[in-house]
Amino acid sequence: MTWYSPAPRGHEIAVTFGATLHERQVQAINAVLAHDGGVLVAPPGAVGTVMACAIIAERAMSTLVLVDRDATPPLAVSPPQEHARLPRARIRSHPF
Repeated sequence: MTWYSPAPRGHEIAVTFGATLHERQVQAINAVLAHDGGVLVAPPGAVGTVMACAIIAERAMSTLVLVDRDATPPLAVSPPQEHARLPRARIRSHPF
C-alpha cells in the first residue's frame, strides 16, 4: 500500500523571534527543524508555545499551533506576539 498526502503549505510571513531560550529548548527546536513537519510535545511549564514561536520564526511560514489549554498553567501563559513579534491581528484563537 502506498499512502500519499501532500502537506498543505502555508504562506511566507514576516516574523522575528525575541525570547531567550535554554539549551534544552534549543535542542528540542533543532530536532523539530531537522524535519519538514513535526509535533512538539512539552509538559506544562516547559514553554512549549514559546518554542513553537521560535520554530515558526525560523521557518517564516504560516503555521497551525494547537495548545491544550486545560494542561497549561494560566500563570505560565504569555501572548505569542510577545515572543514572535507578530501583530496581534495575525494571531487567532479558537476554543475547541
